[in-house]
Amino acid sequence: MEPDNQIQSEENEALIQMRDLELAKAAMKKCQIACNTRDLNQIKQYIPLLWDERYVQIVLGKTATGGWLEATQFIIEQGADPNKIALLTLGRKCRSMAMFHLLAKFGMDFKSKQGNILP
Repeated sequence: MEPDNQIQSEENEALIQMRDLELAKAAMKKCQIACNTRDLNQIKQYIPLLWDERYVQIVLGKTATGGWLEATQFIIEQGADPNKIALLTLGRKCRSMAMFHLLAKFGMDFKSKQGNILP
């Protein structure tokens, strides 16, 4: 590849990455609003745009600790790992036995090294 073409290609790649990052940030804001309003359609629309696993895990943590079963199940079905939810936070904030059952169904380890919330 010629030097000018390579520079142009690298600039285009940088612009694409910046655009993707801005889209992910906007999607994250929409997901946070959806968590507050419990808008499952918004979650379904914007979770696929969160290409960074950390963003997805943040939303998963919010839905799980808030006891929002439908959204939590949807996010896990999209590939999020329930074992990355902070166990101690979940134990303090979540008051839904149905949520604990759902997370167990999807393989959450309640006696992990991260923290044990079971006797």
